[in-house]
Amino acid sequence: SPVGGGQSPSSSILISATTQLTGGEKEFLLKEGNLSRGAVDMIGDLLNLEPIFHRSFYSFILGEVMVPMNDHFDEITGGFDQLPKAFFKEMPGIVHFNSRVQKVIQSGKKVRVWFHQADKSTLSSMTADYVLITATTKATRLIKFLPPLSLTKAHALRSFHYTSATKIALACTEKFWEKDGIRGGRSITDLPSRTIYYPNHNFSSGLGIILASYTLHDAADFFVPLSEEKCIDVVMDDLVEVHQVSKEYLKSVCTKYVIKWWVLDKFSMAAFSSPTPYQFSHFFKSLSKNQGRIYFAGEHTAHPHSWMEAAMKSAVRAASSIHHGTNNILPAL
Repeated sequence: SPVGGGQSPSSSILISATTQLTGGEKEFLLKEGNLSRGAVDMIGDLLNLEPIFHRSFYSFILGEVMVPMNDHFDEITGGFDQLPKAFFKEMPGIVHFNSRVQKVIQSGKKVRVWFHQADKSTLSSMTADYVLITATTKATRLIKFLPPLSLTKAHALRSFHYTSATKIALACTEKFWEKDGIRGGRSITDLPSRTIYYPNHNFSSGLGIILASYTLHDAADFFVPLSEEKCIDVVMDDLVEVHQVSKEYLKSVCTKYVIKWWVLDKFSMAAFSSPTPYQFSHFFKSLSKNQGRIYFAGEHTAHPHSWMEAAMKSAVRAASSIHHGTNNILPAL
């Protein structure tokens, strides 16, 4: 039935939510959702949202709408790294692996890029009509621009929030989780591992791969100071609790591992962008705006943040703008 002002309950919630989208996720649940602290804590634990409650609620809504978790996902058989390797094969002599851009100088109708190659002691350079920067905002700050970037661009680059991410994968000779009827999917726990993923791929070697821990934000930072050996020790302790198997058994069947701390990656320096309240409205346009003949792309300049889809869309958008000579703020994606 209608409520105050002739509005239906659903429209009241919508109007109220719209006015509060600049706040954080936890703030929205407490104030607008009128949930108790205990209820919010339960949501945080059971849905593994607690480490990301500080995010902008607006970003959360965009992510849920644009990338629903029940949607269809595609993969490249054999590994996603086959895509950049294919580009490298099609463009010999153009891609320079293990090279760091040091300086970008814009003069007249040309842009010169200076970069350091791992196997050379001196800087190399190349000149182009336009330059497209696709690095994270953190990595972009290591580049010296002449003339300097605008104050608003520099402010956005140093302020836009990124998240940490840590992945710990184990290669096991036995898929012990399948004894529990688990084939694909994930487990969520309040233990340090937080989220455990069970890939359903069948490898010719017969090995089973388990993503023993995938953590984000503060939960990912927990693993950063730890040695590789300690990280494995922690996730195995968690697997013992979750799957009720002995640690000795796990050590005997899971003898290989890979650990990726994205915050320690020397090229990205973080995992992906995760705007805090007000950052979208304050910085998003500045991040995607070109500076003369220097254009910018990346998942932080498009929607939905954190997904490769956004990075690809932003690159296509920037390339199109360069082709058509657009010298304006690029439309949001």
